Amino acid sequence: MFEPEYFEYVTLRVKRYLLDDMLEHFGDYASISPYSETDESVTITVHVGVNQRFFLWVMSYGDGIELLSPVKTRSEYLAEVRKMLGAYPEYSQRSTP
Repeated sequence: MFEPEYFEYVTLRVKRYLLDDMLEHFGDYASISPYSETDESVTITVHVGVNQRFFLWVMSYGDGIELLSPVKTRSEYLAEVRKMLGAYPEYSQRSTP
């Protein structure tokens, strides 16, 4: 039921307050970019199984995570976000960039 559709190295921009969660979730499999104390976010690259459950996991962190790449996976994620927003008729498409 939750088998990955494919495996991919994804790059995520993660707000620093979520770094412990990411390390707990990915452990040594995550490659974290160097950062300074003044950076609000870090960049994490990790090999994951991509499916709807992965997209829902990313969504669960709200604006704390941005899926940066690869472009194909980011586009698929954004399609899932649009489907979710479609459940809210009061959402205005004009407010999207």
